[in-house]
Amino acid sequence: MDNAQKAIMIGVGLFITIIIISSVLLISNMGTNMITSAQSQLSGITKGLQNQITAAYDGKTLTGAEVIAAFQQYESSEMSIVVKVGSTTPKYGKTGKYSLTEGNIKVGKDSSATAPGATQSYPGGVYYVDGTYTEFNATTTKRTTLTELQATGTGTTALGVNASKTFYSSVIKDNITDTVIGIMFVQRQS
Repeated sequence: MDNAQKAIMIGVGLFITIIIISSVLLISNMGTNMITSAQSQLSGITKGLQNQITAAYDGKTLTGAEVIAAFQQYESSEMSIVVKVGSTTPKYGKTGKYSLTEGNIKVGKDSSATAPGATQSYPGGVYYVDGTYTEFNATTTKRTTLTELQATGTGTTALGVNASKTFYSSVIKDNITDTVIGIMFVQRQS
């Protein structure tokens, strides 16, 4: 009788163990499906935002007021903004996540391509060909302030962007992944 009770107890223990393992596997599978679903939704949201930014700024002609508004909007975001003012000795204003090197922004996907000019916009975007992304920080790479963006004069930080000026806008894409990483505004030159 003692052996029969032990066998029953072992059987019940195995049965409970199987139920627990089955429950853990069921919960794990549900969690995996939820994570996969969340990842695909996040990917869809990212593509939607990228398309929205592309539609608003790809190959457009904008006023200085719209450039200032975009500069403010993306100042603390993942998007990088580059504003180019002047043609002979251009000045650059930058904000967003990365301090993009203006010499690495090209019309084509390779480093031998030309830099964007000030006589047209570039529908489809321009490319950042360096591949090195330096985040802004407090010491070596500082964001351009809104005051510097709108300041007039001959100072090295005074860009003089105002509502009466006209700018061409183009999205900036990574040359390898074609992901939109920023927006470039170039003051129109006659």
